[in-house]
Amino acid sequence: MKKYLFILMLSVSLFWGSQAKAAESPIASTKAIEALVDAFSFQTDGTIEVSVDKLTVDNIIIDGDSITNASNDITIGNITISALTNSDGIVFGSLGTAAKGINLSGIGLGVGDSFIFYNSNVKWSNVTADLWGMYSDYGFFPQYTNSPLFRNIGNVGLRSHTAGDVQLTADKGNIISSLVANLTNHLLGNKEEVGAWGGDGVSNGTTTITDVGGAAHGLSLAAGDLIHITDSTTSADEGNYRIVSDDGTNIVVNRALSGSDTDLEVTFYQDVILFGATDGTNGQRIMNYSHQDKPLQIGGDTLSAANAAMGSEDIVIGNHIEVKGLAFVSSSTFTFTTEGDITDPLPSTQLLLDGDNDTENDTIDLQDGEAAGQLLTLIAAADIDANDTVTINFADTTATNAPAVVFDKVGENAELEWTGTTWIVKSLQTSL
Repeated sequence: MKKYLFILMLSVSLFWGSQAKAAESPIASTKAIEALVDAFSFQTDGTIEVSVDKLTVDNIIIDGDSITNASNDITIGNITISALTNSDGIVFGSLGTAAKGINLSGIGLGVGDSFIFYNSNVKWSNVTADLWGMYSDYGFFPQYTNSPLFRNIGNVGLRSHTAGDVQLTADKGNIISSLVANLTNHLLGNKEEVGAWGGDGVSNGTTTITDVGGAAHGLSLAAGDLIHITDSTTSADEGNYRIVSDDGTNIVVNRALSGSDTDLEVTFYQDVILFGATDGTNGQRIMNYSHQDKPLQIGGDTLSAANAAMGSEDIVIGNHIEVKGLAFVSSSTFTFTTEGDITDPLPSTQLLLDGDNDTENDTIDLQDGEAAGQLLTLIAAADIDANDTVTINFADTTATNAPAVVFDKVGENAELEWTGTTWIVKSLQTSL
């Protein structure tokens, strides 16, 4: 019944349409009726199939496998395809609750095919399933000449805080290879930022900074973490700092800030390694920032328990080390004019002693070492002679079976080692 009702309605429509067309062109009217009749096909299951070679609605033309619009964008669902040369390309509207933006799982491409292709050198290839599961705060990572920026590392994020300062983080896996250009600082590690102060951090010309109003900051921070000050009224205070201590309110860093400002932009990181570009004077720097305040280990099959005296700013060599060429040990100078304590903790392994040349004999007091295995070389370096002797006193510490250590000539020296409980005098040269 419905079938015949539809035919009746169609016939009436065609009739009136043909009358209108007949006024314009009897031939066009006849062809239009023939085309409409041919377009409809009634099926035995009650459905109607419509088949046309070409359909034009306003400016949109459907012809074979193509949909074209010479002057406007075409929107299908939530996807807008631009027809203009300098427009925004393909624009996605709201996809609602969809879990996938573009699902390529059924396209049939295999190993060696390109999911996204620009040219032979810039493409997203399936050579090793690179880039699957990756995300970026500011865009997608392409693959260049079959050498991916990142390989098999799980989720990777890219975040830029200032021009040229990029953080790379991985939620899981290890970063095997990376290619990053034009960086000021490159952070490598397994953690994203753990907190930030958006322009209200406070400095007071010391090593201590606080959150706005001196309030508790509410962050899980510890000695060894990284603080990155990205903006401040005192521009000289911008840079990277290591946390020395934190009581939940006052954060003490490794060096003093020069300004007293209330607008610090600060970002906090944990368990990252910083690759620092040149400061224009002292070259490059690699620095470890450990939330456990542990040193950076180089070499070794596994991570080793570090000496208790070592912190995030220190380095552990995990196995043997060979030096090709010269090895240099930096020295510190301890200047004295009368009896006093030798600097504690010791500033270096090699200590140059500088007297006062006042024809008086002086005594200086050595303190405990920091950890077992600590070495110390004492060298009479200047203003020490028979009338200006210097005696190393062990009264403030322990020196088992130690001989008297008295220098009366420049060049005399002693080598000592701290066992964890006592100093051992390994060698003594006082007979020059």
